[in-house]
Amino acid sequence: MKLVRLITAAFCLASATTAAFGQAPAVNNVIPRGWAPGQTIHVKLVGGNLAGATQLWTSFGGIAQLATDVPDNGKNAGEVTFQVTIPETADWGIHGVRVATDKGVSAMRFIVLDPLPVVASSQQNNTADTAQEVTLPCAVEGYVDNLSRSYFKFAGTAEQRVTIEVQARRLGSPLDPIVRLINPHGREIAWSDDEPGLQGDSQLAATLPETGEYRVEVSDIRYQGSGNHQFRLRIGDFALLNTPYPMVIQAGVESTYDLTGEELEGRQGGQLSFTAPATDTPLPPLRWHNISPLRNLPDGSRVADPSFAPFGVSPAAQFLETEPNDAPEQANRVELGQHINGRFERPGDVDRFVFTAKAGQAHRFQAVTREAGSPADLLLQIYKSDGGKLAEAEDVGLDDGAIDFNPPADGDYTLVVRDLHQRGGSRFAYHVNVDPVKPRFGLQATAEALNVPAGGVVAVQITAQRGGYNGTIRVEARNLPEGLTSLPTYIGQGRNDAILTIAATKEAAAGTISDIDIIGIGEQNGEPVTAVAALHETLKNANNALPWPPRNLIYSPVIAVAPEQPVSLQFSAPEVVYGRDLSATVKLIAARQEGWDADIALAVNPAQNGIPAGVTFNVQPIKAGTNEIELSLAANNQVPLGEFTVALTATIKKDNDTRTISTPGLTLRVQDPLGIAVEPAGGKIARDGELKLTVTINRNPALAGPVSISALNLPKGVAAEAVTLPADQNSIELVLKAAGDADAATIDNLQIHAEIAVGDKKFAVDSPKLPLTVE
Repeated sequence: MKLVRLITAAFCLASATTAAFGQAPAVNNVIPRGWAPGQTIHVKLVGGNLAGATQLWTSFGGIAQLATDVPDNGKNAGEVTFQVTIPETADWGIHGVRVATDKGVSAMRFIVLDPLPVVASSQQNNTADTAQEVTLPCAVEGYVDNLSRSYFKFAGTAEQRVTIEVQARRLGSPLDPIVRLINPHGREIAWSDDEPGLQGDSQLAATLPETGEYRVEVSDIRYQGSGNHQFRLRIGDFALLNTPYPMVIQAGVESTYDLTGEELEGRQGGQLSFTAPATDTPLPPLRWHNISPLRNLPDGSRVADPSFAPFGVSPAAQFLETEPNDAPEQANRVELGQHINGRFERPGDVDRFVFTAKAGQAHRFQAVTREAGSPADLLLQIYKSDGGKLAEAEDVGLDDGAIDFNPPADGDYTLVVRDLHQRGGSRFAYHVNVDPVKPRFGLQATAEALNVPAGGVVAVQITAQRGGYNGTIRVEARNLPEGLTSLPTYIGQGRNDAILTIAATKEAAAGTISDIDIIGIGEQNGEPVTAVAALHETLKNANNALPWPPRNLIYSPVIAVAPEQPVSLQFSAPEVVYGRDLSATVKLIAARQEGWDADIALAVNPAQNGIPAGVTFNVQPIKAGTNEIELSLAANNQVPLGEFTVALTATIKKDNDTRTISTPGLTLRVQDPLGIAVEPAGGKIARDGELKLTVTINRNPALAGPVSISALNLPKGVAAEAVTLPADQNSIELVLKAAGDADAATIDNLQIHAEIAVGDKKFAVDSPKLPLTVE
């Protein structure tokens, strides 16, 4: 499912020591951020808790080992250096890295696979006179200080084409860059700020007007800065490719990319053919990779241009628009269900697609643009054949527009696609998913690097975005390594989140990183409804509110084993069964290490919305010197039936050391108070005869006590003496007796009534209606 790989350290530092209760490693900076495919380089990771590093994880694969030529490498908590060999075939573009120690795994940091030579900024270049000299092509890596600028100079010749790009926001930096190109006379000849499609980054191309020394200035548009306001400044002669066309291709089918256009003119020797491998894994349905164009050399050969853009691979059939299709009579005809790829060739371009649909054949038209790097902002419209508009949608916040269209009658309809701001050009590609409207949901995980303590559990909140599916969602982590178990987790009806917990044995191996999948499974009308949890919001929040993190990385959660916690918690049972207007109890048991004897405070996770509406969870602390507490749950009569999962967060303190620990997930199973089954399900009874019925009662575990059982709607002349089912039994015989003068009759509404009283409340259930014939 995921195109991620683990780089395994071939050399582990034997003398590395670990504190008894260490923290997970953290990476604040990666030096360099640009890695060239096919090369072996030293990569320094700077951060905290990095001593004893054991593995380097990347999203593209390769080979790594702790660098042996760096003194005391692997012993410094603040930095560690790996020697990394990058595969020649690895996709250029933005990728992710993480590092592991025996304390766990770090959060993801973005790097770039880029063939341009890397130059480190001198950081002494904050005036034009002290500009740092560079040789083109190159990628300069550095940061901008507060109220400062960075300058770089290069020798240029008249008519030389120069491309300049700043990668900052796309790499998670808070820097909001602006870049200026300054001629030999100190005058600005080109500049860029917030280039469309680059999420705030800058990019420009210019033809130098004369021979001389040129300068490039990089600054924050707000003149803010610090060591974390990092950037990569790419300078050379490369294509400004941000969106290939088509944006999405069908897996297993040879597709041709058009990488020509105003930004690529004279660089592409024809078109580029590519076949993405098919996959047996249906999730996620749209996978993302990077592609690079080719360029012609004077000798007639072609080489890869040092530029890249994301493209999608889908199992669905794809349609590529053909111009002209601006006018209604020029609309491209497509099959309903084909996914559509188009491009606004010029400002004001309008694309039309006509399709045949039958009444009730509902489909969802979902735009895909900005999240994949296209500056296009789509307006989708659907028209009848007579020109009447039926539906319209544009983007909502960060979400591209979508239309759920249910044709009112059989016939032809037209999808009209245009840029909301009437822009156009070779970058303005778009994609429209066209899928049948079905109950669906999406999932988001609130953590992307999970560290589970040996002998304990790790908790991660899973949030559902429901689209017509309102049932229970079972959530589980898959592809877990040996010693780790995904505990039962349910997002119940009426809820949009739950806490997924993963448990580790005390023997589970530390120091290794494992790719996992977090899957949600539901069922509607006997059909499965599934989704894989994405990391979009998590990566966004961890990277300075980056609107659209790299699409090739949003399905890449990992897990590692962390040191054992001084307290572990376990419920006396993995689930509690109760019902409406019922209550139940469960014990929470603590295993403490020596010296950890203080109160254990408990709170529902998350605190604001961690339990289903209508349920109260009487959470009390585990008192100092004790190892368990009995917790009570109660539900009102409005709680939906089904399964729900809750988890508690425990806090304990010893001296100045405060630990936060999760309980395993606890399944709350809300069931009807009583269930009833009758055998046989009706029958015949003769005058002066009897019919024996076996009544089986399924009590909710929260109910105890005897059950009164009687018959309802008996025909004239037929009677049944009420019976009482003892508290320790589940079945009893109820006898129907017909008098000698009973009327011959057939009814279809005989019911068996069961009732139990608990305090001042009564709970009752009636069987389905049964047939009865008096002969």
